[in-house]
Amino acid sequence: MAMAETLFILLGDALAWQLVSPTGELLRSGSADELASLAPDFSGEAVAVIPAAQALRTTAMVPSKQPRQIRQAVPYIVEEQLAMDVEDCAFALGGRTASGAVEVGVVSREQLQGWAESLRALEVEVLSLVSAGDLLPLDEGATILVDGATAIIRWGEGETLTLPSAHLPLAVGLLPVEVRSRGLTVYLAEEEAAAMEGQLAQLPGKPTVIKLQQTALLWCIGNYMQGGLAPPINYLQGEFRAPRRRRQALSPVWRTAAALAAVALLLHLASLLGQGLYLSNQAGQHLDEAKALYQAVFPQDRNVRDYRRRWRAHLGHLARDRGEFLSLFAQSALGLTEAGLALDSVNFNASRGDLVLWVRAASSEALVAYAQSLGNDSAQSKLEVEIGAIHQEAGLVSGSIRVRRGG
Repeated sequence: MAMAETLFILLGDALAWQLVSPTGELLRSGSADELASLAPDFSGEAVAVIPAAQALRTTAMVPSKQPRQIRQAVPYIVEEQLAMDVEDCAFALGGRTASGAVEVGVVSREQLQGWAESLRALEVEVLSLVSAGDLLPLDEGATILVDGATAIIRWGEGETLTLPSAHLPLAVGLLPVEVRSRGLTVYLAEEEAAAMEGQLAQLPGKPTVIKLQQTALLWCIGNYMQGGLAPPINYLQGEFRAPRRRRQALSPVWRTAAALAAVALLLHLASLLGQGLYLSNQAGQHLDEAKALYQAVFPQDRNVRDYRRRWRAHLGHLARDRGEFLSLFAQSALGLTEAGLALDSVNFNASRGDLVLWVRAASSEALVAYAQSLGNDSAQSKLEVEIGAIHQEAGLVSGSIRVRRGG
């Protein structure tokens, strides 16, 4: 078996796997029980993939360069975007974006623990656990992947949103104007194009529609194999890091090569240290200039200790409101289609944090049942749900559902 072949472990409702060639061609696939027959001969890379809807993908501006301090700060910087308590979440860190932000992935701690245990029980070594959303390319505008009833939108520096494909036009319309102005690229399987024709016609501008000849998942895997993507976040970090299994000892030739590589690495690190000292000195000068500029722009602020945080407080309200809206909308509207409700309009009040959904249903019972289903999950999602006025006309029931974050 060629070393370049890659095994993808798919963690959905049931564990499955796909063996893929270096060009992204599907070679073999099977269930968890059939993996045992493949394991003895497999010596390549194994990557586990979780559904995009199971992970929150965002960024955080953290001034510190120390990994320990970054890990301590990130949960509280992104806390407003979370649908559960910080203690119930596991945070994985990626690299730095072009703007200097830290890439952050968030999943349920309990769920990640279950995934890690399932992977350790397999007969193959899995060192990477990634989200399917990270396998979409980052175009200049927004990248959209339609996979049946689900759509994934990726934009900016890796922000990702998963929602029902029926609500795609509304969600795209709420993206930042500068993102939409750079263009939209929609990927979907050829057999799904006809069903999505109405939603695609409602997208702003003239989106580029690319019809795939394979499934959405296999297309994502092909992106990973062909390279060119930003490195996906590996959720097996910290306490969830996969322990490496014992391998055969290196031969003398390889030990010599490793020693030479270590020497080259030390020389490179020495060079980086010199550059780091210079850049640190430059950073101190820039910080002094930033303090002087802040005091000139906001002379009424006294005894400011953290100038970066105060800048963000003055300039970041709009970005936070948009992120809160998209997070609350995605969580509230996820089951509308399955409940038999049609969405008429959405109203979001940033100052109160209220999201009002105006919906239509065949009966008032269906509308009440959907509102109760949102409220029943309040222990995990911290949602407060209220039903507004309900009107009946022309055989249909229309009404409003008010949703906000709980205390």
